[in-house]
Amino acid sequence: AYGLLCRTLNDLSELYLDANKLAQAQPLLDRAKLIGEEWLESTDPENIMVLKNLAFVTYRLGSFNQAKSIAEKLLAAQENVYGSRHQEVGISLELLAVINQSQRRFDKAELQFKRALSIMESQTGAQSDAVARLLRKLASLHCDKHDHVIAKPLLKRALAIRKSLRRSQDEEFASAYMQLAEVYYVESNYQPSELYYKKALS
Repeated sequence: AYGLLCRTLNDLSELYLDANKLAQAQPLLDRAKLIGEEWLESTDPENIMVLKNLAFVTYRLGSFNQAKSIAEKLLAAQENVYGSRHQEVGISLELLAVINQSQRRFDKAELQFKRALSIMESQTGAQSDAVARLLRKLASLHCDKHDHVIAKPLLKRALAIRKSLRRSQDEEFASAYMQLAEVYYVESNYQPSELYYKKALS
């Protein structure tokens, strides 16, 4: 009964998530989390599902410390159930890496991005949206560390993957162009920088 209640609360929250109404989804997920912690095992599918959505919501609402705590619990449960090389584990590592990057915990974020990238390459193939996204995010981390020489090939590889998938007119592609433009700008290489800014704008 408690598992069904958690699932129902989660399903209702997902209706709000689909409408980008995060503030309405959060209390439903908070309630489901409390029920799950009291009545369900940490590895119960309903618990994992609730933690995944709640970690995403709290991060998007700017509660980074809370989101990290939830994501760490989620990751432990997923590794226990699925093993350390599952795609869902990669997604949780990506979220934790993004949070740690935002908090300037660069070394920890880099390890998490690289582990997530390794998982996604093995699970989705080297030429996938997930791999391209992680390459761009890892490049962003290196830009924050002023390691632009390392960032540049990562961005070019991400763009090459997106082109091979014929996904060249979306926000993810624009973000990669923007970051590559910034790398060239920092290098005082203004002509390619201008070119990539224009591509991002287009």
